[in-house]
Amino acid sequence: MSKVLLLSVAVFALCVTAPRAEEQNLPSASGTAGIAEDYCESFSNLASELRVERQLEELEKVKGEIGDLLKDLDARSAQLDDMVKRRDEMLKLASNELVNIYKRMEPEPAARQLEKVHSHTAVSVLRRLEPKQASEILAEMGTERASILIQIIANENTELMKEKKS
Repeated sequence: MSKVLLLSVAVFALCVTAPRAEEQNLPSASGTAGIAEDYCESFSNLASELRVERQLEELEKVKGEIGDLLKDLDARSAQLDDMVKRRDEMLKLASNELVNIYKRMEPEPAARQLEKVHSHTAVSVLRRLEPKQASEILAEMGTERASILIQIIANENTELMKEKKS
């Protein structure tokens, strides 16, 4: 395709730059000049058509790239929406009443009870407590359970930070 384009451009350039028979003081047949002009005009049209075709191909390529970027943006948006929903659900699990109960408890009994509830509920409660009280409760828990809860909290914070950077 590019060979045809180059050939067309070269012929067109010759047609445009070549002196006419009148300019060369050569005898010309009236029909010959018309044929040459038609010939040059047909190559001019072909070059224009090829240029438009190339531009359309480039436009389609850019449209595809934009489409891919939009799909990626939609996927990231859906992922962020999912994370927000999960976080909201976890916070709802720890209603104000439940958090107030744990606020009034001593760290040791609170730790024993939070060791027995679902991890997301425990994380939700710990997130809504004052940091000092949450750390005291975690200190009273078994190391395995406390590390699981800390890991859940850390992963949520990491995911939110990644989304904020993106």
